[in-house]
Amino acid sequence: MSNIKNRSCVLFALVFVLLLLCSILCISPAARADTGPKPSVHVRFSGLPECTACYGTLLSKNSSTGPAGAWDGDEDTAYNYGHITDATDRKVWRAFAEYEDVDGYYYLQHHFDLVADPELVWGYYPPTDFKIALYFPETATFVVSEPMTTFAFHSYYSAVLNDGNALDVATIVVEETSDDTTEAVSLIVRILVTIIIELAIALLFGFRARHRALTVIGMNIVTQTLLNLALNAINPHIGIVAFVFAYLALEVAVFSIEATAYCLIFAKIEKGSIDRRKIIIYALTANAVSYIAGFIIAYFTPGFFV
Repeated sequence: MSNIKNRSCVLFALVFVLLLLCSILCISPAARADTGPKPSVHVRFSGLPECTACYGTLLSKNSSTGPAGAWDGDEDTAYNYGHITDATDRKVWRAFAEYEDVDGYYYLQHHFDLVADPELVWGYYPPTDFKIALYFPETATFVVSEPMTTFAFHSYYSAVLNDGNALDVATIVVEETSDDTTEAVSLIVRILVTIIIELAIALLFGFRARHRALTVIGMNIVTQTLLNLALNAINPHIGIVAFVFAYLALEVAVFSIEATAYCLIFAKIEKGSIDRRKIIIYALTANAVSYIAGFIIAYFTPGFFV
């Protein structure tokens, strides 16, 4: 009977590892080898004219970043391969796409309505070298900042539009800021989501003892906090591929720490023989599932885990 259970656990783990590989290779052709938490840029605006349509974007020094890229000029691929269907958004897209920056920076076909919310949050591989660009369709006016570079894994800025009522002479003054509250709430949400997922997997593996659930909760609080501190310490300019490998290395470290801790703690508390192979397979499966869930959430709602 125990052999059947072990084989079931192995099969369960293999299925989720295969799903993990599929998430890396297949979910988006434009985002292969693109998983895990993402760097972000947050810009909070003030001084914008009242009751005036205003759109913002980040013009990139490079023609692409992650899945975002500049328009190639082919009308067949206009409006980001037809993904932009709203008539107003099409006009805004066209204005940004045809804008010629003096320094050759690119519009990556991603813009924000700043009247609806005066904050630009680029949460899925923002450009690391960029300019902030504002577009006012009522006067067909652009206001563009000086070149900038991200300074942290999550870079926060305050941007003030000076002389906003005279757009032809307006300028954007930008300062680096921080948002510790948002960072803390985001970390807590990520930890809670991870704990819920891994407790659910624990139940599927038959880990119903109270001390095992508490151990899973405690270890995830520790490992997720350390993981996020390590991610914030990574230089945001190392590039997408290097970041992915660094993140995968950290995930392997988290799996190793959790598997080892579970084996040691369960053995000490239960004072008897434990099925170490089943525990290790659980740790592998739980981390693979939470990894996939994090990727899916980050891909479809990039601003959620910033």
